[in-house]
Amino acid sequence: MKTSFDNTFMNISRGFKLDSTSDLQIELDRITYEVCQVIPSTRVSIWIYNAKKNLILCKSLYCQKAKEHSSGQVLLEKDYAEYFNTLKQERFILAPDVHTHEATRCFSESYSKPLAIESLYDAPIRTAEKMIGVLCIEYFEVKDYWSSEERYFINSIADYLGKVYEKYKVLELVESLEFKVKKRTSELEKTLKKLKDTQQVLVEREKLAGLGTIVAGVAHELKNPLNLILNSNEALIEIHKKKQNRDQSLENLLFVIKDAANRANNIIKDMLGSSKDREEKVDVNLTEIIEMAMKLAMHGNSDNDFRLHHQIKAPELINIKAAREKMQRVFINIFENSIYALRAKCRENTSYSPQLDVKAITKDHSVFVKITDNGCGIPQEKVKRVFEPFYSSKVEDGGTGLGLSLVYNIIKEHEGEISLTSEYGEGTEIEIILPLK
Repeated sequence: MKTSFDNTFMNISRGFKLDSTSDLQIELDRITYEVCQVIPSTRVSIWIYNAKKNLILCKSLYCQKAKEHSSGQVLLEKDYAEYFNTLKQERFILAPDVHTHEATRCFSESYSKPLAIESLYDAPIRTAEKMIGVLCIEYFEVKDYWSSEERYFINSIADYLGKVYEKYKVLELVESLEFKVKKRTSELEKTLKKLKDTQQVLVEREKLAGLGTIVAGVAHELKNPLNLILNSNEALIEIHKKKQNRDQSLENLLFVIKDAANRANNIIKDMLGSSKDREEKVDVNLTEIIEMAMKLAMHGNSDNDFRLHHQIKAPELINIKAAREKMQRVFINIFENSIYALRAKCRENTSYSPQLDVKAITKDHSVFVKITDNGCGIPQEKVKRVFEPFYSSKVEDGGTGLGLSLVYNIIKEHEGEISLTSEYGEGTEIEIILPLK
């Protein structure tokens, strides 16, 4: 018999595997099963105190008759005071007759008899600090004698369970610390990202403030000589019109000069606009602004050769606080850029049907506006730079690179967000997020 006990104990200790807290139940079930194989006619169970030690909870029970595991049974101190008083002495309980033994008779009627238990052996489970529970061997037949080998084996298993729980507590602490570290790391990463975003915003604001000063100075210096050119050109045109024999090539040249000067004047207006003080924000209906901006953009780009299909899907009323003219300028610039891309694709493909769609929805105290076109799109290497001042993808057609830069600045002034995605040859989508009033 001693050999059987020794072999069982060796099997239990060699098979020990507790790499995480989730392995505990597997380990406890394995131990109760192995012990039950070497002690006949029994139920083997592991009971652990709660923090107040006013109840014990069954963590694993293997019944030899039923050949199955169970757990979750509870014994309360208030119901079984005699048993708990004996447990507090932290000594073994050997009860040849559970119905008469002073420690176990209190649960004879409610526990032992219904389960046909006649005898019981409880061995304390101890960690380095204290007794945490008991290993319970219950017999279906009266047992009035335990050999020294059997007692040694049961006590050894109880001691072994103490080591199992010591490791479990270490793993529990480690996993708790790991969770806290991961949580704290996540919080720090979020904080760091916020700091970097804030730093980037401050850097951009500082750059834009400096750029605005430079731009305003340059624009003002250019405006005076440009006005002189425009006025002089206008005077020359009027003088030339009064001549009887007008030189057509000279007249054409004067109008070329006029067009170029007007384009330069528009660029200066954009430059001055980018450096102006903030316009006062008032309550506005964003839907009305979008619709008006679309009408203005369409009016300036209407001709018989270009048939654009467009639609606006938005609530009738979207209340935001905004600088009306600036916000209208945002959507005019975006719509004109889309129309430019749609025209470019039309020139390449006469069977192509240009489409410009606007969709606005409100959600979580914000309004989300998506502007989508199926134009020629923007190459990926240029997408990242579209909001940079003076960067333009249409320089050959007179682009100044201020349009989307101004749009970006205005949206930021309104505490909003703007993003652009594009697929070259397929189209572009711009999303704007603004706070509702």
